[in-house]
Amino acid sequence: MIPLIRLLLVTVLSISCAAAAEKQAPSASETAQPEFTLSIHLVRDVVKVGQPVRLKITTKNISDRSIGIFRDIGGRDELNPLYAVTVWNTNGSSAPETNVKRQKRGHSILFPLEAGKESSIFVDLAKLYNLNRPGLYRVQVEEFEWEKVLVPPVKSDVITFSVVE
Repeated sequence: MIPLIRLLLVTVLSISCAAAAEKQAPSASETAQPEFTLSIHLVRDVVKVGQPVRLKITTKNISDRSIGIFRDIGGRDELNPLYAVTVWNTNGSSAPETNVKRQKRGHSILFPLEAGKESSIFVDLAKLYNLNRPGLYRVQVEEFEWEKVLVPPVKSDVITFSVVE
């Protein structure tokens, strides 16, 4: 009977210690700081139906070392952004995607981005989303840090643009 009680006490003590250690240890998402920022800027925030909606996406390395960023080999970042670009309409629903957005094109390669430097691409949102209805739209861009799979994605601010007739 005494060995059974000892086993039970050791088991309870082990579980308690593991739970306490887990509470004290910060998670990967609490300790890991992003190595880059994403910022977005519209060339024009009011466009007519059918006109290009050009979005500038800037990645800035805020770490103290070189990091890798993906770019399309053929220079077709505008048609195949390697970021998750999301556009919502005034109802908060995702704007309808075009065939271009649904099709993955080209191949990407990892390029170095030195500490403190930034790199920008332009994306035509009208080629990725059906923006043929006048109204107010919102856009946000996000990207995962490819070296830190468990860290939440880095997101840009949400910005607004108008499509008019």
